[in-house]
Amino acid sequence: MRQNILLIVVDSLRYDKFFGPLKTAKTPNIDKLIDNGFIFTNTISSTDSTYSSLGSLFSGKHPYNHQISWFNNHSKVINYFEFLKNNNYNLNGTFQNQSFFQTLSSIFDDVDLVDGQPYLRLFEGLGGKILQRLEKIKNAEPWFYYIHLMDFHISKQLPDEYNNEDFGQTTWDKRLHILDSWIGKFLEKIELKNTVIIITSDHGEFDIDLDVDYGSIPKLQKFLKSIKSKSPKVIEPLGVDFFVFLRETKRKYVERKLKEHSADEELQQLSRRGKTILFDDVIRIPLLISGGNVQHGMSNQQVRQIDIFPTIYDLLSIKNEKGFDGISLKPFFKKKDISDLIGYIESAPDPNANDELGEFVGIRTANFKFVRSRDNSKNRKTFLFDLKNDPSEKINIASTKPDIVQEMESLLSKHRKHENNLTPESDDEEISKIKDELKKMGYI
Repeated sequence: MRQNILLIVVDSLRYDKFFGPLKTAKTPNIDKLIDNGFIFTNTISSTDSTYSSLGSLFSGKHPYNHQISWFNNHSKVINYFEFLKNNNYNLNGTFQNQSFFQTLSSIFDDVDLVDGQPYLRLFEGLGGKILQRLEKIKNAEPWFYYIHLMDFHISKQLPDEYNNEDFGQTTWDKRLHILDSWIGKFLEKIELKNTVIIITSDHGEFDIDLDVDYGSIPKLQKFLKSIKSKSPKVIEPLGVDFFVFLRETKRKYVERKLKEHSADEELQQLSRRGKTILFDDVIRIPLLISGGNVQHGMSNQQVRQIDIFPTIYDLLSIKNEKGFDGISLKPFFKKKDISDLIGYIESAPDPNANDELGEFVGIRTANFKFVRSRDNSKNRKTFLFDLKNDPSEKINIASTKPDIVQEMESLLSKHRKHENNLTPESDDEEISKIKDELKKMGYI
């Protein structure tokens, strides 16, 4: 019998909250999957933004090869699901009703494109939709079901009913406990012996209080919602722009005041993805593969987001004629030796601007992380961190280790020589639509 695939991508989920000595959440269902599956403790995403990292996940390619960004080349993601469909897999999805996912859904057999304010969470009805779909696809095997969850996104607080110690001590714990309870319900709907479950994230996040938004203006938000139904549709974009301007003004003011009285470690946690260098907070992600014929085990060796889809194809004995930049992780299940994998990383472009490329590029090995400005100007910033002796990335040793910088620059150059010029496909109208979506999400 051919194996089904359940792929759960939890947006912004930190690796250390999911597994390891720093984890404090109670997650009996996830723990059971770990006990019966394979956990990778050192998985690196390609970027710190959603669309580009999903491009790497689905294509198995580095960002400079798939060229999927905030605004462009979303249709390319469709190509990497064709092989599954051509091998008679029934493609199902549950994800946000946004431009990127709308494009992705065109290749799927059946999807739930869900709306929310600005997104729907598991306990707000999304979990029920997922359970209904799991029931529906029981008779449509083999199936591939992709779920994208936004429960850890910072632009939406938990309701008061979940803010008690029964759900955990921290905002991360509470969200993980809620996620775990729903995963338990999902497991009741599937047969693990013929279903492989993959839980991962698109990127990480700084270790912040998820219920605190320094740009929150609750009274204004309530007022704007109260007049929305009474206002002409034509002025709605103006209202959104006005709110975004006030929100960002307040956010910058509060963050500036906090920075005046914060230590270096606290300042790092006040950073925002895409606005700073590629710390492990934002590029290390969880990766759990369980069910089917996957053997129990754990690996601390560095693997990459681009290795996930090659692994899925290998588990399903499907050949991708277009090739991957990543490799299959299946040999890990059989405890075979694999050479150290080098991770190429890059930061997301600022969605406020029209730049298609982010400020930083870098290389992460098992021992070092090298990050520098993308351009070669005199003001180029260069960072080198000793990950073994400085896992928190506090000390930049670039100036004292020129030999290692040169070695890492050589590795980076091998990647960048294959870098292609971006070939945009979105017009001004589509870009404007995507920017409106990002504004509601708090990215702009």
